[in-house]
Amino acid sequence: MAARDQNLPLENGMFTVPGVDPITGQQNRGSAAVVSVEPATGAVRTMVAGPGFDQWQYNLATFNPRQVGSSMKTYVLATLMEQGRSPDDIINGTAPCDMSNPGGAEDPYHVENFADGGGTVGTITAATLASSNCAFVRLGLIAGPAAVEEMAHRLGITSELAAIPSLPLGTKEITPLEMASAYGTLANDGVYNRPYLIERIEDSAGNVIYQHALAPEQRVSPQVARLVTSILEQNVQSGTGTAARLSGQRAAGKTGTTQGSTDGWFVGYTPALSTA
Repeated sequence: MAARDQNLPLENGMFTVPGVDPITGQQNRGSAAVVSVEPATGAVRTMVAGPGFDQWQYNLATFNPRQVGSSMKTYVLATLMEQGRSPDDIINGTAPCDMSNPGGAEDPYHVENFADGGGTVGTITAATLASSNCAFVRLGLIAGPAAVEEMAHRLGITSELAAIPSLPLGTKEITPLEMASAYGTLANDGVYNRPYLIERIEDSAGNVIYQHALAPEQRVSPQVARLVTSILEQNVQSGTGTAARLSGQRAAGKTGTTQGSTDGWFVGYTPALSTA
């Protein structure tokens, strides 16, 4: 399976995608969800849960795990940086490529770059800006699929993953809230804060009967978080994430698009907010 990256067209504020939407039943229309987490606290500051909650009663931001495509490549970057690799290390991104996958459904595992691109040999940063699938499958094998899986969980992913060669291409399903939370750990110098929706509860007399307590945890070093952020900032400036550039504001992030544009993601952050 080859993940794809592109700027998806918008039609009346909705992604135009082929097929029938599973929630609305409309042809060539997509459902969209947005969630923003405050990295310094874990507070959920924005949530758009999808269309017509009064009709569907289904929160796409929290209960609808989807394949995340190339936005999964960020966890490969974090693993490599923790292992002592450099953004300037060289990787072969030429395609198509076949990877050994003993016991897998497809062996060898066949990978192509977006739009059947041939790819190049270049730095890890350049491979990220091009979102090279072959480069990142190779990088995932270098880092170790189990290490990439562990890194994703450490940063904040709670969905079940698998230590398989296709993991860097986002073939496993994750919710938008998890993605925003995990990227928020990188935005917060490697400190994880569990996402939460309720700050406090007061009774009718104003007495506080519940108050959320912060429990920050250093999940990766500040150096690792800053190295990954530096790569993702370049991706917003001149890679696949240029549509997310903000005037006068630092922003970092990664796109992710699955086969057939079934799922299209952008996950990114500023120092103040992490959004999927």
